[in-house]
Amino acid sequence: MAREYTSTKPEQFAEPVTFTLDSVVYTCRELGPLELSEIAKLQGLPVTDPRSLAFMANMFETLLGADQYFDFRQNCAKFETSIQVLAEVIQGVFADMFDRPISGSSASLDGPSNTGQNLMGDSFSRVMLRLDGRPDLQMAVMQARAETQ
Repeated sequence: MAREYTSTKPEQFAEPVTFTLDSVVYTCRELGPLELSEIAKLQGLPVTDPRSLAFMANMFETLLGADQYFDFRQNCAKFETSIQVLAEVIQGVFADMFDRPISGSSASLDGPSNTGQNLMGDSFSRVMLRLDGRPDLQMAVMQARAETQ
């Protein structure tokens, strides 16, 4: 007999993550567990590694959507944006994604934590709880957060 699963809708964040590059404001889409798993694939690679470059392009397209990504690419070409700046933007976006309130949520989470930490209602903790059972993704998220602090 085949196993059966039911998807649950993730919590909604109060406000989207935005960033400004060369005076142009970009609004990011929400990342789900599959997109977060892409982060785990290339952890620890130098920013100049071709796989890292492909990863950054894919992440910007995922974060921005096709229309904004096209404008973003044109902007990067026009201003000759460096790899280091692009890496800083991605790190900043991930830091912002893990440090924002969820709309309609309380100040704390009920129930015990599997990590043994006192999880007050910060977004990072909620992301970690959503990734419970996926230590590979939890590690990638923790590494991304540590790199941005």
